[in-house]
Amino acid sequence: MKTLLPFLLAASAFAQTATISDTITTPFGGTFGGTVTVSLNSPALAQPLYSGSVTLSGWTQTVTVTSGAFSLTLYANDQITPGGTSYTATFAPASGSGWKETWVVPSGATTIRAIRSTTAPTPAVKFNLSQLNQNSATLGQGIRWNGTAWEPTANVQAVVHIFAAGTEATCNSSTRGYVVMVQGGAGVADTLRVCRKDAADAYAWTALY
Repeated sequence: MKTLLPFLLAASAFAQTATISDTITTPFGGTFGGTVTVSLNSPALAQPLYSGSVTLSGWTQTVTVTSGAFSLTLYANDQITPGGTSYTATFAPASGSGWKETWVVPSGATTIRAIRSTTAPTPAVKFNLSQLNQNSATLGQGIRWNGTAWEPTANVQAVVHIFAAGTEATCNSSTRGYVVMVQGGAGVADTLRVCRKDAADAYAWTALY
């Protein structure tokens, strides 16, 4: 029986799917009979889920397996954003105990044995800055990690970019405010510079020491 998950119904040419086709055989030479329930792992931890131009949601689908014949189409995990998603497949045989497997599905046609995984990947959650609320921050404050949570702070430490002499970035409107440490060669001291704009609107590296 071939089943298409409900959240695949809005599929477009930009989304990559994979068809898993296999014959499930028991260790005793017979074929599996029962159901396999497939669900997308931890969708709430990987929002927003999408593949190409298709918006995905968490869903569960049960496939009835007769004489070992299994076929199901899923979105490929390597095409889902954020990365790190996987599927859980719960096997329930007509008789005997069931079991669960973790599947990591690549693009294209594949088999169950090719997608079985011993560990589930960790979703890589992404947030736009516009999604963060004010959280009592005032104008000009940045954010810092206090060991437990993010909090506003007026004391944002500058990032110092390190370059070998002659390889530092160009000072312009894009690098304005950059602080760089230029490494000196043998017998030459390192220098600390900042990219700044002068009154004539010209950009240049200014040595701090």
